Amino acid sequence: MGLKAMILRKSRAVGIVPVGNATKIAREQLDECVLSTQQRLLEYQQMSGPTKTAIPFCVFNGGNDVFVDIGNKLIGVQVLQKYLGAAPDATVHVGDQFLSTGNDFATRSSCCTLWIISPEETEGVLNELTPLLTIPAEDA
Repeated sequence: MGLKAMILRKSRAVGIVPVGNATKIAREQLDECVLSTQQRLLEYQQMSGPTKTAIPFCVFNGGNDVFVDIGNKLIGVQVLQKYLGAAPDATVHVGDQFLSTGNDFATRSSCCTLWIISPEETEGVLNELTPLLTIPAEDA
């Protein structure tokens, strides 16, 4: 693809980030990286054999980078639901990446979702929802 990017490794993730401060990778190029990486990882998992447990992963377009994370937000949502004893229909996940190339996508199958576009919108939504979600003391 001829991208001006470098590979960045983290403890549970790997990604590509643009080289230099002025460099920006086009959204279409980032989406293509996500889709082709996702496809290659799925193919690799199938080659590993049907007896192997597939490792959940998430490939997402971060707006100016692409990352592959081990695990996905669905796992986190389900663990939290179990810990809190909350049913999927009583859970809301607030995120900004619900497209198939986003890291919030998997949560759509396990809870209600709220698609936001900025931290300010998140704050506004939480301010509106908090009074509705608080259990009155006499009902607790």
